Amino acid sequence: MITIILILLVMWSIYSLFPTIYHKYCRRPSREGGRLKFTFDDGPHPEFTEKVRCILDEEKEKAIFFVVGEKAERYPEVLQNLKESEHIIGLHCYHHSHPITWGPIKTYRDMSRAKDTLEKLGINPKYYRPPHGWINLSMLYWVAKWNMKLVLWRFIPGDWNEGMGSDVLFEKIKAASKEGGIICLHDANHALGSLSRAPEHTIEALKMYFESR
Repeated sequence: MITIILILLVMWSIYSLFPTIYHKYCRRPSREGGRLKFTFDDGPHPEFTEKVRCILDEEKEKAIFFVVGEKAERYPEVLQNLKESEHIIGLHCYHHSHPITWGPIKTYRDMSRAKDTLEKLGINPKYYRPPHGWINLSMLYWVAKWNMKLVLWRFIPGDWNEGMGSDVLFEKIKAASKEGGIICLHDANHALGSLSRAPEHTIEALKMYFESR
C-alpha cells in the first residue's frame, strides 16, 4: 500500500508539482524592459471590469484580461467592450477551481470548453493563465497544440483579499512599477455571483497609481 502511494505521489509530482515549481519560480517572467504590464484575472464582471477598462482607456494603457468562461457566457457585452478598447482577452478557465486535482481529462474539458466559449464570442485567445498559476503537463501540451503562450506573473499583490486597503495595494503596485514586469490583479472574485467588493480596492489603487505617475 505504501509503495502504491509513493508511486502515485511521484507521478503527481512529475505531472503537476514540478511543472508548477519550474514555471512559477525557476522561469520567472522578465521585467518587460522595466515597464509594468497589467493583467487582470477572474472577470468579466459587469461593474468592476467596466471600471477597470475605463481607467485603462483614459490612461491609454493596454492590459490582458484572463477571463472565466462561465462568466464570459453571462456577460458577453463586457468582453465586447474590452475588444473595442483593444485590450487582449486571454484564457483562464471555464469554471474556477484549483488545478492541483486536475487530471488530463478534467484539464482538457475545462480548457477546451473555455476556449470554445470565447471563440463563439468571436475571440481567438492567444494567451493562457491557469487558475492559481498551478500548471500540469496536460496544460503545457494543449497550450503548445493550440499555439498559445503561457503567461504567469512577476508580481501578485493579493488584491482578492477584501481586507487589503487601496493604500496598501497602491504601494505594492508602485513598488512593482520600479522594477517592471507582469503584475497579476483581479477585476472580479473567482466565484460566479460572488458578493466580494475587493475589486473596489483594486480600482481605487489603480486610480492612485496613475495619478502618481
